[in-house]
Parts: sequence; C-alpha cells; structure tokens
Amino acid sequence: ITLEVTIGGTLSPSAELDVALVQTSGSPAIAIRLWVGDESGIGSAKTKVHSHGASYHAVPQPPSTLPENCALWIEVQSATGEREAGSISLQ
Repeated sequence: ITLEVTIGGTLSPSAELDVALVQTSGSPAIAIRLWVGDESGIGSAKTKVHSHGASYHAVPQPPSTLPENCALWIEVQSATGEREAGSISLQ
C-alpha cells in the first residue's frame, strides 16, 4: 500500500509524536504498527494504529534514549499475513 504520513510533535526522549496516515493506494492492511527508533525496534514500544476508514492515527512514544539515525518505522501487515516495513527519518 501507499501511505501519506503527517508527523506532529517534537522528537525528544519519552515525548509523544502525533502521526496521521492516509492510505492513497493498494489493498487495505489488516494491521499497521509504528515505532520510533531503529529498524530492530529494540528499546522501542510498538504502537498499533487505529483506523477511520482510509485514514489512520497513532501516538508512538520515542524511547528514553534516542538511537543514532532515529526514524519513524511503519510496518504494514497484509490480509495474507505478510509484513513489510519502511521508515521516515526524524533527524
């Protein structure tokens, strides 16, 4: 799927970011999860988005220690169970 992503808030340890996503193409996802940190997600809390039709919202919390090259990671799970992740730099 293709998502349009809007990020609000200030990146700082243990703060909250406000993330809005709008699906612009593709089949509906059965789950979308977000986390702030590195690709491994170690030390980061994963947040499942809630939906409003084709739009989604979540408030992921950065870890208490921000890793180098910190990013917002978005993992999409398809109806077949496949998962794919991508990131948006927060630096």
